[in-house]
Amino acid sequence: MLVTVLIIIAVVVAGVLVATKFGLLKDEDKNGIPDAVDAKVDQVKVKVEEVKAKVEDVKEDVAEVVKVVKKATKKPAAKKPAAKKAKKTKE
Repeated sequence: MLVTVLIIIAVVVAGVLVATKFGLLKDEDKNGIPDAVDAKVDQVKVKVEEVKAKVEDVKEDVAEVVKVVKKATKKPAAKKPAAKKAKKTKE
């Protein structure tokens, strides 16, 4: 199973390299990575930064909610029992 996956990956990589070498895939900067792949990687990096920012916002919101819930769930202070009133006796 693992060998099959490795063979498939090797064939795909070899195909991309051959296509890049013969000009079927553009590679303006001649780094061996097709420009389409470079563009997608850049898009993914931008998206990851956006998600990180959203996660930080949510993290702060959750911390605030937890603080409020902890404050709300504290046990109320015990009330002292009221002093008993003296009963008046009829004489």
